[in-house]
Amino acid sequence: MSTHPIGKGTTNVTVNMPDNLRDELRKLAKKSGLKLGAYLRAILRDYADSAAVVRPATVQRSTSTAPAAGRGAAAKKRGKK
Repeated sequence: MSTHPIGKGTTNVTVNMPDNLRDELRKLAKKSGLKLGAYLRAILRDYADSAAVVRPATVQRSTSTAPAAGRGAAAKKRGKK
């Protein structure tokens, strides 16, 4: 698939993910009035701005489309939230 440059100082990042996760992200992007690429840039920027650090224990290799809820549930289970 071709990409559309968004200006100088940019690069492409490729991420492999389950089809159902991509589909869910597309739906969320559409609800937000954005194309998928713009939506992903926005949520990645918000996450980076939050200074959150993802630890290996929170990275899930499932096909879940709600990783944030999964992390919160795991933290509650451990008694941290």
